[in-house]
Amino acid sequence: MADRKRPCLLLAATLVSALAVLTTTAWSAYVEPDIDWREDAAGTPPDFDPTRLIPVDAPRGSSLSFGIDPQTIAVGADGVVRYVVVASSRQGADTALFEGIRCGNGEFRTYARRNKGEADWSLVDSNTPWKPLASTGLAAHVLAIASAGVCVGRAPNTPVDQMVRDLRKAAAEVRYRP
Repeated sequence: MADRKRPCLLLAATLVSALAVLTTTAWSAYVEPDIDWREDAAGTPPDFDPTRLIPVDAPRGSSLSFGIDPQTIAVGADGVVRYVVVASSRQGADTALFEGIRCGNGEFRTYARRNKGEADWSLVDSNTPWKPLASTGLAAHVLAIASAGVCVGRAPNTPVDQMVRDLRKAAAEVRYRP
């Protein structure tokens, strides 16, 4: 019986891997590189308040829940949407992430992180490359944030008030999904 399941599992794993590659490839084929684009300095991570978090749809199978503080959302002159999102475990561990999304290129990066109980942010190397939103694993929450209202197509969903309304609406739909 186990021998009959092995080819099916192998096929399923292959299909999932192929889909991830195709998604990333399809996105990069759709996006034209902006050769003249320059990123502005991200600056200091904004103050956040865990009581203001808007829930974000967590990746399936994740043991973490995610929430974005609406008062930390800002769109820079460079078009990058920057915000603080908090990842929480059932055991009470919280990690705040200061992240940015480039809607136009379907990319994101993490600028800094701070664990619960720490006073200071740990900055991430500024030479860290941008990663595709189609990334899987721990970064799947970023795609959920982009899809829930931060991006509309290849542009930031401006003004920020509209982003917040759309994030709240998406959170209500996730919370009450049958």
